[in-house]
Amino acid sequence: MNAVRIGAVFAWLVALTQPAFAADSCANKLATLEKPGLVDNKLAEETIACFSAAVKNNPNDADAYYGLGSAHYSLGLATNNLTEFEASRSALKTVLKLNPNHAKAKEQLVNTEGWIQMSE
Repeated sequence: MNAVRIGAVFAWLVALTQPAFAADSCANKLATLEKPGLVDNKLAEETIACFSAAVKNNPNDADAYYGLGSAHYSLGLATNNLTEFEASRSALKTVLKLNPNHAKAKEQLVNTEGWIQMSE
């Protein structure tokens, strides 16, 4: 009986902390992706997938949308793909709807808009 209780408590704790592990994993991928001179399409795609899952699980998480927008921006730079910059812009606009004072999102949106204008 005690083993069952311990197992249930352990499962509950894992479920409770799982989103934090996922968010940390996404943030670590983004930090690696944003290193100067790094061009890694696979890492960018993994980071996009990670943050896509994060925003699906918590659609009010401005930081997850910021990570998603930044990852799309990085992939856009690596591939010169307008679609990635447009996806970045969409995610960053969502950040600013959720948190109008998100300074990094404001700055990233200016950069993204610049690349979109140059690509058209």
